[in-house]
Amino acid sequence: LVVAAIVKNRNLHSPMYYFICCLAVSDMLVSVSNVVRLCSCC
Repeated sequence: LVVAAIVKNRNLHSPMYYFICCLAVSDMLVSVSNVVRLCSCC
């Protein structure tokens, strides 16, 4: 949701929002990798 808002709104194309976008993507990747790791243990 955060990534979509930053991509769509031109006013949010500043370095601070780029950093927030990178953090959001990183958080999603960590969450997905943890779910995959937990599912592979079962």
